[in-house]
Amino acid sequence: MKTNILILLFIVTILNLGFSTKTDPVQITEYINPGKMLINDKFPLITSGIKLEKMVGKPDSITKITDWDGICQSGIRDKNSVFLHYKGSTFEGFNDSVSAVSIDVREGSKFFIQYGKIRFDSKITLLQLKKIFPRSCADISEVTTNGFIGKLEMIGIAQASDPMVESQWVLLFQHGKLVRIDDWLPC
Repeated sequence: MKTNILILLFIVTILNLGFSTKTDPVQITEYINPGKMLINDKFPLITSGIKLEKMVGKPDSITKITDWDGICQSGIRDKNSVFLHYKGSTFEGFNDSVSAVSIDVREGSKFFIQYGKIRFDSKITLLQLKKIFPRSCADISEVTTNGFIGKLEMIGIAQASDPMVESQWVLLFQHGKLVRIDDWLPC
C-alpha cells in the first residue's frame, strides 16, 4: 500500500513538472512576434524572392534541400525547396516565396532586423537586450558554431505569448555584440 502511494505521488509530481511550464501563462512574458519583424525595415520575414533580390542582390549560392531530417523551418516547403545563402545568412525558398532561417547581422552584413523600435544589428549588445528581455537573457549558454571562431553566447526568446508555441528566436553574441539571429522550430 505504501509503495502504491509513493508511486502515485511520483507520477503526479512528474506530470505537474511536465505541464507547469507549458500551461502557466506567466511563463511567457517576453516574446518577439515574427509577424512584426522586418528585414532591413522593409519586408516581413516571409516575403517575395524578387523583393529580396532587389533589396540585396542575388544570393551567393543556392542549394537544393535534399536531406529533410532535422530541418524544421517554414511551412512553404516541398520537394523543390532550396536554401538561398547570402554571406552567412540563409533563407528557405520555394517558388517566389522566401523565409528567413538564419540572419547574420555582423558588421558588413547585408541584413538587419527591425522590430518596433529595436534594431537587431551588429551594434546591439547583450547588455542592452538584458534591459528589454531580462527573463530571456537570464539563461545564457555558450556554444560553438560554423562560421565563427571561439565560443558564442546564446539566448532564446519566445515567438509568441502562448506557452504552447515552442518556436523561438536564438540570438548569438560574440564579445557581447549580436552576430546572428536564428528562427528555431522544434522538430
